[in-house]
Amino acid sequence: MVEITYQMVLSTLQTAGILVGISYYILTLRNQRARVQKVMKLNPDILGLNALMTTTMAMQREIIAALKEDRIREGVKVVVGGAPVTEKWATEIGEDACGYDADQAVKVALRLMEEDRVDA
Repeated sequence: MVEITYQMVLSTLQTAGILVGISYYILTLRNQRARVQKVMKLNPDILGLNALMTTTMAMQREIIAALKEDRIREGVKVVVGGAPVTEKWATEIGEDACGYDADQAVKVALRLMEEDRVDA
């Protein structure tokens, strides 16, 4: 199920004209250190974190905390989403934006990229 959601968001972003140069499924990595190292290596503009069940939501918080600990959080926009994710949760864990479905993920990604252009 996670793979289907991942591919749906990815293809919706590409259909909207958003270049997805590198797509990598970091949750397949076994530990937080490996996940952070992969984010550092890929250096994405936007990192999407999905949770399909409440039991997997903690991973979103853990990844954001690990990015902060390694001082790379400021260099990447983090978007969280998934069926159980609420705006309150997203704000609590320190995300940049929240997208509840593939269509909203596109809107959020476009907004974040526009903000980066304005700030540059």
